[in-house]
Amino acid sequence: DLKALKEALSTLENQVDSEQQRSLNEDILSFAELVLKSNNFEFNGNHYLQKRGTAIGMRLAPSYTNIFMDRLERRLIRNAEVKPRIWWQYIDDIVWTEGEEKLQKFIDYLNSAHETIKFSYKWATVIYPDEDSCTELKYSHFLQKHGTAIGTRMAPAYANLFMHHLESQLLNLAPVKPYLWLRYIDDIFMIWTAGEQSLLEFLQWINQLHNNI
Repeated sequence: DLKALKEALSTLENQVDSEQQRSLNEDILSFAELVLKSNNFEFNGNHYLQKRGTAIGMRLAPSYTNIFMDRLERRLIRNAEVKPRIWWQYIDDIVWTEGEEKLQKFIDYLNSAHETIKFSYKWATVIYPDEDSCTELKYSHFLQKHGTAIGTRMAPAYANLFMHHLESQLLNLAPVKPYLWLRYIDDIFMIWTAGEQSLLEFLQWINQLHNNI
């Protein structure tokens, strides 16, 4: 399904009306279709073709997933009976501010809209010392000094690029390496063959190399 990508590229055509841009968009669609229809993988000596979704580990997957989910979420929010006041997405995490009861109703609605995409949530309550501090936080401006701000359109793509760069460096330096390491958004599929204790040591090693990750 290339509808989401076509819609995103049409936005570029509207902004840059040129034959070169239209030709580039056609090439992007052709290459994307080729990649999305060639999701073949091997398991136990057999080859399989994934017919739906993007294959884990495929470089196109994170970017295309972000484009697809942006289109889907805009449509769902537009038609929702209970709408979020704020809907910020960071990779596949979302911020909600309307209370847990409305959230559950909204989640039920979202999960009825697509056959394979399902939303789940974890609820956390933030308690402020007094009403004034809450108001001050709500109406003040802050500058985020580390990482990409949740809700910015650049955040998902940049996070994918950053993590690819970081993981490439870490895996090159690792004393014991996984047999297979595939990333899909912020989930990692890994095949580890060196035993559980060695895996724990690998995770401890990799978690000490960055202050925030």
